Amino acid sequence: MNMVQIPLAQGDDMGAAKEGGRSLSRYIGAGLIFLLASLWLPTVAFDSHEAQQSFYLILPSLWMAVFALCVLFVGGQHRGRMWLALGYIGASAALGLAFLWVPSVPNDAFESPDAQRLFYWHVPSAWMAMIAFGVLFVGSALWFVRRSALGWRLHVAGSEAGLATGLMAVWSGCLWGAAEWGVPWDWTDVRLNSFALLTLLALVLVLGRRAQPDGVESRDTFATAGLFGFVLVPLTYIATRIWQIRHPGPVIASGDGGGSLAPEMGALLGFAALSFTVLIVGHLMESVHLTSLEQRLDRLQGKLDVEATE
Repeated sequence: MNMVQIPLAQGDDMGAAKEGGRSLSRYIGAGLIFLLASLWLPTVAFDSHEAQQSFYLILPSLWMAVFALCVLFVGGQHRGRMWLALGYIGASAALGLAFLWVPSVPNDAFESPDAQRLFYWHVPSAWMAMIAFGVLFVGSALWFVRRSALGWRLHVAGSEAGLATGLMAVWSGCLWGAAEWGVPWDWTDVRLNSFALLTLLALVLVLGRRAQPDGVESRDTFATAGLFGFVLVPLTYIATRIWQIRHPGPVIASGDGGGSLAPEMGALLGFAALSFTVLIVGHLMESVHLTSLEQRLDRLQGKLDVEATE
């Protein structure tokens, strides 16, 4: 009887998963259609450039609000994936608005004014990376102090998210540096190199976890690296305030009355930061969920191995 019930239960779960996947695909498809429409309709409906600029930000923001409500009320077990989809759509909208809506910087302010539009991708990516490394630190501390299973899941999620977002920030920064400075990297800049070390730490943690057998000793080693590596986060944050070599200084919360942005630039940067924050939250939620499934599978495999030897 049990042998019959198990496959039936697995079939029900697979059916529910497929239905959930189709529902998620419909949400993503509708979101992409609305995104394209929101970037195209203003150019057709309005002759005034000012009116077009206003609707370029209003329509994507409206879609973000509607999708967020859908996630809250009908997300269910796919809530993490829906947050991911919402974040991807918002990040895509921010990148499109960076080229279509926001004004360019003055020609005398930068060597390559158009490359400055990467700012709306680069800064939120670095912001996401700081969130991810904060989660990595919390997860490492929970595992190291309490041997918490949730702490280890947060450690895994933070390292994977830190690697992804760190590479996004480094990649976009290299593109901007090549256009603005003439070289993609400056090995004498403290901000650049400290952030690169953070990304390298995340890479070592991700690859090391996959290369080593899972166990208390290996987890302790990786958690220790996550704890000590977090020292680079405040160093990276204050680097341009103390040693400004090539990397630009802060444009927000500079503390000296400078670093102000034009209203359109500030609005788009806020929208991009919100979108990328939703993206990183969805990434962390999905990573924690996947790690819990891996742990459950390992426990079931262990039970089967024990039963097979008896």
